[in-house]
Amino acid sequence: MKSLSVKNPYATLIMKGLKTIEVRSRKTDYRGKLLICVSKNLVYVHQVYWPNDEFPKFENVHDFYENAGMAIATVEIVDVTPFLPKHESAAFVKYNPHVQLHAWHLANVTEIVPFEVTGMLGFFETNDNLIIEFPFNHR
Repeated sequence: MKSLSVKNPYATLIMKGLKTIEVRSRKTDYRGKLLICVSKNLVYVHQVYWPNDEFPKFENVHDFYENAGMAIATVEIVDVTPFLPKHESAAFVKYNPHVQLHAWHLANVTEIVPFEVTGMLGFFETNDNLIIEFPFNHR
């Protein structure tokens, strides 16, 4: 399956269905299922744009920093558009008019049984046989 490394806490926000737009410097023509893998590098929580300053509502900050180097969910890329101010809340990223970015619109997130991966920059392939989707929403 086509796979993508995403830094935490963004990867976990995608897995929880809260982040529905991934912001990238490049657009992609790819549409379809994508495996989300947690990068071994992270973004510190104070660097994340929290819509309406709602960070305190998240019960356990530690959840956002688990699973480094693991695949954690599948999603579908359904569209790619220029990143605009209206996308900030769904992306957990603040708009900067001086930087041209792209909004990768995500849908149909499914949590999987986590497994170890060696990520790369950009898309990479992961063996489909390693992916086991949870049969129910256990969150």
